[in-house]
Amino acid sequence: MISRTKMLLIVVLFVIAITGIRLTWLSFQKTIDHPQAVNGILDLRGWQLPADHTIPLNGQWEFFPSRLLTPKERTIQQHSSESEKTYIEVPGDWKNAFSDGKDPSFRYGTYRLQILLDDPSHPTYKLRINEIRNASAVYVNGRLYAEAGQPATKQTLQQARNIPYSVTIPAGDETIEIVIQASNHAGKGGITQPIRFGTIDAVDNRTLLSAGLQFMLCVVLCCTAYMLFSCTFWERRTEGCSTSPSLSSVPFSAC
Repeated sequence: MISRTKMLLIVVLFVIAITGIRLTWLSFQKTIDHPQAVNGILDLRGWQLPADHTIPLNGQWEFFPSRLLTPKERTIQQHSSESEKTYIEVPGDWKNAFSDGKDPSFRYGTYRLQILLDDPSHPTYKLRINEIRNASAVYVNGRLYAEAGQPATKQTLQQARNIPYSVTIPAGDETIEIVIQASNHAGKGGITQPIRFGTIDAVDNRTLLSAGLQFMLCVVLCCTAYMLFSCTFWERRTEGCSTSPSLSSVPFSAC
């Protein structure tokens, strides 16, 4: 069996490593003070987004339940004055936004947010979509920029694909209109994780750091498991035989 000293050492090293990763993650997650979306509008006029930071597009988005609307067909404008439009908190589960009697196991709808800027010659911005369940399509200023799967009005037509992805927003407009179609057939639906907004470098750096921290966590877990296995294997072997351990102990020298 593993001695108490070795077990304590492994636990201490594990806790130190996990704590370091956790503190880095908390520092990484810290968000600067910024305006919130209200009634489907995020007004950034008079506020400067630092080039090395991203902000979450949290707050009230326009939402059209049981409608997959496309800006190109101007159906958004046609439906904006109707009673079917509501406002929904993003991120969050969309289940309370549906009041119809349709099958609750399959839902679909359209989100809309307008971002107001001071200058049309703003830097090229980027969106980082973390989670939209379970299929989505993102339009920016009337143009389809990215999809994850294929949202649909029927479950048989939906192609589910829930993965993180990015959308680049070119300069040239004082208003950025973001329209997101989504459909879901299981569990929580809609935009369930924050959408990050910032310059290309800021979004890419955040994405790489997130991936790096997750990789480090996997390495720590694997190393801890290897040390526990190695120590257990070697101690059982030394208890069961009296042969010299000089050669066989090399792989387990960490213990």
